Amino acid sequence: MSPSRLRVTVDPNGFLQVAWRRARRSVGLRFTPDRLVAVAPEGLSLDLLWSAQGAVPAVLHRRSGSCWTICHWSHREAGVGLQLVGPLALAAEPLRRATGGERFQPGGEPERGCRLPIVPGATGLRSTGAEHDTLQALTTVLARRPDLRARLGDRERVRRLAADLAGGMRRCPTDSIRTLSPGALDVALALVRCGLVFRQGRPLPGETVAEDDAMDRVRAALATQQGRGRSRPSQATIERVVRRRYLDVAPWPFAALVD
Repeated sequence: MSPSRLRVTVDPNGFLQVAWRRARRSVGLRFTPDRLVAVAPEGLSLDLLWSAQGAVPAVLHRRSGSCWTICHWSHREAGVGLQLVGPLALAAEPLRRATGGERFQPGGEPERGCRLPIVPGATGLRSTGAEHDTLQALTTVLARRPDLRARLGDRERVRRLAADLAGGMRRCPTDSIRTLSPGALDVALALVRCGLVFRQGRPLPGETVAEDDAMDRVRAALATQQGRGRSRPSQATIERVVRRRYLDVAPWPFAALVD
């Protein structure tokens, strides 16, 4: 984890604000209990309701066709963007023109979409995957947890959250099960059956169960697993996989919202 290349501050009203350090022709994000606000040059802004946060285009099939999400600005993960679809994309046209954003057509969907740059991809920066993954996790957690959103109105919590985010953002773990040995794969699948997985790739602070509890659950799941013509994983394999894929996964830096 390295210091973020985004400028993370608390605005005069006590709200968390995130923006690229070179703010020209990019949007910043202001986090409030009621909404996320995209802020652009020339005094432009756009309110984004938390209820409209979601992946594109899946959200289009269960809502009115308007949604937003954090995205990569380019396929090379160079940059971070804000993606909007449907009426929100139309409302964002002034911001798109002011920031050099892009229009796009969601695959198989009639709605128009646009992407606004948070960190433009043409900056020559190394991968901004940590900034993308952390902002995506934060906005997703806030959209799903109204109890945590309410804490965005607590100035002291927001100050601590800003300090934690500025101190370093994290990438989502990318360990693949394809490279696991048969025994390690059995343990990884047992973790899934036990529900010992993190919905956003990393845990929220305090979300991980105790080590003894985790190990006992996995051993019990392995004991009831149907035979596959091979021996059960060794104790060393069980402990190694449970630690790597669950116990030792560092949490997202959102402790200020959870404590």
